[in-house]
Amino acid sequence: MFARTRFISWTLFATLAALPAALLAQQVPAGNGSAGATAPMAAVRPHRFDEHGNVRTDEYYWLRDRDNPEVIRYLEAENVYTNALMAHTTGLQERLFEELKGRVRQNDQSVPYRQGGYFYYTRLVEGKDYPIYARKRGTSMRPKKSSSTAMRWAPASRSSR
Repeated sequence: MFARTRFISWTLFATLAALPAALLAQQVPAGNGSAGATAPMAAVRPHRFDEHGNVRTDEYYWLRDRDNPEVIRYLEAENVYTNALMAHTTGLQERLFEELKGRVRQNDQSVPYRQGGYFYYTRLVEGKDYPIYARKRGTSMRPKKSSSTAMRWAPASRSSR
């Protein structure tokens, strides 16, 4: 799995390095509507932690409550702001995504490793966004050999003598 991550990271680096500098250094067009937009600011609500004799304060602790409607509104405002700010790069983002996706094999399987009585491996399936983590009980990951002995014991034909 580490090798796959390293490959994808290197692929991303190589792809970005190969892009023309003019493409990466795009300036925000003046008329895209985001020039006057300001980023939403999260409210500061200090929360004090006193654990094991250490005291620390987290000013944004309240943002971890995923069911809080105020947190949801703040995150939606951040998404709107980000989409407005990055709108001029949509074509580049799509092109980069398609190029990176084209460099990764869609149907792939990692080399299995044995731990205890199981072999663990990951599989990529075309159309899925995430790998499938799997394990198989047994002593070997090799496919079973056919037990057909008919060919072995069949008499040789006259043409093969």
